[in-house]
Amino acid sequence: MATANQTLKLQIARIKNTVLNGAMLQFKGRPMANKTEAMEALAEMVIAGSITLEMIQAAPETAISATESVDASMVQAVGSVASRAEQVALDALKLGIKAEAMAGNLESVITELRDDLKAMGKQAAKGIDAASIQAQVTKAVADAFKPFNEAVQATGSQATVAAMASVHVIDRKPALDVFGLDLRDMKGDPMMVDIYNAPDAPPVDPHFVWTHGILRHFILSQDTGENTFMGGDKGTGKSQSASQWAARTGRPYVRYNFHKQTTADDYAGAQALENGSSMFKRGDFLQAYVSPATVILLDELSFATAGNLAPMNGFLEGKSRISYGGTTHVKADGVMIFGADNTFGNGDESGRYAGTNAMNSATLDRFGRIIHFTFMPIDLEIKAVVGRTGCDPKLAEHVLMAINVARAKAKDGDIVEAPSIRSVMSFIRALNYLTVAEAWKATIALRQPSESAPVLESIKLSCIDAKLISQLI
Repeated sequence: MATANQTLKLQIARIKNTVLNGAMLQFKGRPMANKTEAMEALAEMVIAGSITLEMIQAAPETAISATESVDASMVQAVGSVASRAEQVALDALKLGIKAEAMAGNLESVITELRDDLKAMGKQAAKGIDAASIQAQVTKAVADAFKPFNEAVQATGSQATVAAMASVHVIDRKPALDVFGLDLRDMKGDPMMVDIYNAPDAPPVDPHFVWTHGILRHFILSQDTGENTFMGGDKGTGKSQSASQWAARTGRPYVRYNFHKQTTADDYAGAQALENGSSMFKRGDFLQAYVSPATVILLDELSFATAGNLAPMNGFLEGKSRISYGGTTHVKADGVMIFGADNTFGNGDESGRYAGTNAMNSATLDRFGRIIHFTFMPIDLEIKAVVGRTGCDPKLAEHVLMAINVARAKAKDGDIVEAPSIRSVMSFIRALNYLTVAEAWKATIALRQPSESAPVLESIKLSCIDAKLISQLI
């Protein structure tokens, strides 16, 4: 997960070396020893408030001595290769490419490159030309990735790898700019949102209504990397909140639905035959887990048995490196994991969600927070219904007032299920084609068990005004 500090350092790292050297001379009184040192020193000053990023960018360009140029070049080139090596290996595994020649020896490749960096540093002190060092790095990179390149070419996966590898933070904006809500932390500072560039991010729903409380939890999860559990009645916006967070922030989105028969082989993966050879194939969850910035929704977790969810525990740890299926898997940068369920993980206390189970406390404990999703205040529900259906706001209010009576009856146990906002929108859309009675029956009443029918009928008769509706549609 990219923190504000990491994002700042990334922005500084993109500044030309000659400008950074000028900034170091201007603000620190000394030339930069290397780019990493300059990045750390200048970032500390920005965080302390003594300078700004704009002041660094405006510093006069100052030439770098030969030794500094060599050192900075080495740090940038080899550091980039070391971080890139792991991601490319994970990309290869996600594609199901058997690239052991590179992926299997990943740690040794990175170690070798880092050792080369130390050796080059000693050589640089003796006056080795920067161009010569760069050539050595380039050759090391080419040799390390040749097997992977051949595998990608053979499977025609170039575009897929390119799209996956390119997902990264491209901006950081206030919540007000992204979601239209002016959220501030406890110090009064604007809460910031990381923006990514995933080409397969979900489409933005302009009519989805956010609340301050839910969005505040999501930004907290972004900044801390904690998994978050969402519990509450159906139709309260749990899955849509996760997908629209991904949409607004430019992230990939994967929703995995659990059921009674779900096993670890389903969500994590298993051995499979590929061209006559046995190899580990990642499941949908694990593929998303190693893909940068992906928002993962683990939906209806309580339908799975505790034993079948147990292998999930390791993956739900913070910065885990999990050996599974003979392969080591690392959570990619920016991945966010949400659990969603009609229960809160401790079993169904209402008796309305048959088939759910109490979750193992070890699994539930790996979610940093539990968010209680409830139906929105009526003014926000009216806004959402009008946005989705285009109906008259007075019609939306009239129907929602009746639905809120039904929801109260559900809490009292007089009816089995509280009608969702989806049912409200279906009812309103049906009014242009069906009578009020027919629309109510098809979209509200028949969704309930027969024992709820008398109460729902009384709500329709006492709360739904067919004459008023005819004037508003």
